[in-house]
Amino acid sequence: MTTQKIAHCFEFTEEFRSKLTFSDSTKIFLDSASNQIALRKQSYDRSAGKDVYSLDANLSVTIEAINPLALVAWAGIGSTPRPSLQPTGATVGYKLNDGTDDRYWGGGSWSVAGLTDWNTEAVMAANIATFPATSKTISVVINLVTTDKYETPTLTSIDLLGQYNISYLYSLIAGSFVPALRSTVSFQVDYLIRHGGTNKIHLLDFVKSLYNINTIDAVYDDTSDPTHVTNLYSAWDSTDSVITLSSAVARGNNIFIVFTVEPEVAINWSSQDYTETSRLPAIVLESFDLAGNVVWGSQEVKNVGTNLASVRRDPTRLQLAFTVQVIAESNKSLFQMMDGMLSFAANTPVLTWLDLDKEITLTMIAEGAFSNRPNLKDRYTAGYNITLSEVFLWFKPETTKPLVQTVNLSLQMPTE
Repeated sequence: MTTQKIAHCFEFTEEFRSKLTFSDSTKIFLDSASNQIALRKQSYDRSAGKDVYSLDANLSVTIEAINPLALVAWAGIGSTPRPSLQPTGATVGYKLNDGTDDRYWGGGSWSVAGLTDWNTEAVMAANIATFPATSKTISVVINLVTTDKYETPTLTSIDLLGQYNISYLYSLIAGSFVPALRSTVSFQVDYLIRHGGTNKIHLLDFVKSLYNINTIDAVYDDTSDPTHVTNLYSAWDSTDSVITLSSAVARGNNIFIVFTVEPEVAINWSSQDYTETSRLPAIVLESFDLAGNVVWGSQEVKNVGTNLASVRRDPTRLQLAFTVQVIAESNKSLFQMMDGMLSFAANTPVLTWLDLDKEITLTMIAEGAFSNRPNLKDRYTAGYNITLSEVFLWFKPETTKPLVQTVNLSLQMPTE
């Protein structure tokens, strides 16, 4: 695991609109024609031939919070265009939100901000390294203000630089893909058993697999209530695997039990011939294949306070492909798991890389590698191909470079 400086770039394009909250959308807005946030035209001054903008002091835009779990500390903030390139009379102010409160640098600490408490970008850049990172959460609140009614400040992007402690590929698979599977892929199992005449059912006396049971959904007296109208379920003791019924059932009656199961998820990093799983059903990730290349480009976060930029160049753009084996102890369970996997793929076009809070394109293909006959271990299997695309990894070290300053040149023609 290595420490990396990685930037989050928030570009104010139309696709980013859903991540923005405006304090007053009649006066401040996202201009999709120019891909920037700006003050909205209020009127037109015919005598001056210019648009007129609001002079309100506290109009703001809040960017949706990010929550990168591998964050160690914040390291920088920069905007485009830089403050020096804003029109005369137009300025941009900032606050940072830690997931609970808006905060600003008050001169000695990050204090809870009032409505009129704003910092310049230079103050933000000089002090963001001390912004609390305990919650891992941050959002940027941007203030556009002008004292000249004919001018508006504009922003096309904001960059946040963070210091992360991360092992890229392990983090992506074990830290993001596996939790996404576990939180999404579950299914119902039903059992028909003969009951002993009490209001207690010791489930492990009847089921043939040690399931990861999430919930008991329903229990019916199948003999007396064959249409399953009355749900007798009352409580579930997951420690002792005991179901308590709302009333006792006659001895010898058939009991129909429905419960939701979470599959065991295992990673076969070495792609060995087989992986032992402690419980069925199970999902096994294996046969990892990496393809990619170094691409030209850089991430740059400007610091207007120091007139330097943090630069990391030429990332590796990677495509990570692997197979997913779904394993069950019966055909019925296998088909239910296949439904869960197909639903996961349909509802997860992008995977959130939790350690960086970045989105990765996910593609799943059903290979047809389905076995409706058990193998020698009495297991039924189905296979899928998973591809994670456009994964950018930054391996080259950080460098710094001076910001290019704006220089005004005038050409004086020689006189005769």
